[in-house]
Amino acid sequence: MLLTAISKDNKSNFQRKTKSFVNEDNESYHLGKSRVKIKCVNTKMTKIKCIFLIVVLLTAARYLNVFLETFLPLPRYSRFIGFYNKHISTSNKEKLNNMLKLNFTYDPKLLPKLNETFGKNVFFANLTCDEIHPKILLYNRIFKTGSSTIEELLTQMSRDHRFTLHKFTTEDWYNTGDSFPYPQVIELKMLDTFNFTAFVAHFFFRKSLRINKEYTYINLVRNPVDRVLSHYYYMRNEKLRRGFRILELKQSGEFNESLVDCIQNQHRGCEDNVMTRFFCGPSHYCKTGSFKALQTAKYNIEHHYAVVGTLENINLFIQIARLRLPIFFNHTYVNEIPKIKENRVTRINSSAIITLISNRNKADSLLYEYVKTRFLKQWEICQTTRRVHV
Repeated sequence: MLLTAISKDNKSNFQRKTKSFVNEDNESYHLGKSRVKIKCVNTKMTKIKCIFLIVVLLTAARYLNVFLETFLPLPRYSRFIGFYNKHISTSNKEKLNNMLKLNFTYDPKLLPKLNETFGKNVFFANLTCDEIHPKILLYNRIFKTGSSTIEELLTQMSRDHRFTLHKFTTEDWYNTGDSFPYPQVIELKMLDTFNFTAFVAHFFFRKSLRINKEYTYINLVRNPVDRVLSHYYYMRNEKLRRGFRILELKQSGEFNESLVDCIQNQHRGCEDNVMTRFFCGPSHYCKTGSFKALQTAKYNIEHHYAVVGTLENINLFIQIARLRLPIFFNHTYVNEIPKIKENRVTRINSSAIITLISNRNKADSLLYEYVKTRFLKQWEICQTTRRVHV
């Protein structure tokens, strides 16, 4: 095969030159001056093949990441990898799901084993009472854990103009899986601020935020049974809730629903393992109350929270917050704690209902005991290192 090429000489005259090509085995070769075969490469096809290979590799990496996120624990808890590998290797999918989820449908024989696993080798990382000065304080308040009291206290302290306070709406209120406008709203609020700032809302923990300032978290927890009961009755309290929220609940047909039906149907105010989800994050597995969700929640508490306290010891929580975060919890108001709002009924004597709530909120129960122990240990450190007493 001959190919004609056109070249231009110095006299601007066109001179035709011919280059010889040969085809062998469906491949093209150029014949050089010494009649040496030089293979011709189709650059367009090569680019297409490279792009296709990159797409395949990226897709494989994506599915590998999903697999690792679903089945493998955090590196911090590598001692549990054997537990996962033992059950992942089995072909019995139902057995795997039963071992990874925590709810009241579990095999009762399994729960004591999980209790023993969670209770051993309790390690409190980054447990200190040292003073810190982050530019931003994030309070991802949990339903019915005394968060309104802390919010009101922060409001009072912000009036000294020492910091700016932002309050915002609840994340994924209808439990649809759509977190919008979080976390963008936090990042936008902090974009143009130059002052110390506190952000308070019902939102899930985020490990990484696009904020170019130092920030830390605080939070409170409560006995899971008391929290669920309080949330159920609060949702139906026409004196404490806004009118449109009560109307919304009545229109949904859930207002007159019994406590047991609300828990079993997982309607608003009766969801399982809410505290674990708030500390774990917005990922799907954080809603399951699983082993991994609990471990992730504990890991985040250890590494990203200045203090996590308990409602029954709210005074100690404020004292530790004052020592660790003096910019936000100044001396003026720490002894003027607003009265905690109380519902008409927060306790129930039915052992069956208490057992139902406890079994369905197993992850929250374990998290609560962990936080309570860690919190009291932190207070001991404050007493020792900072020489403070209540």
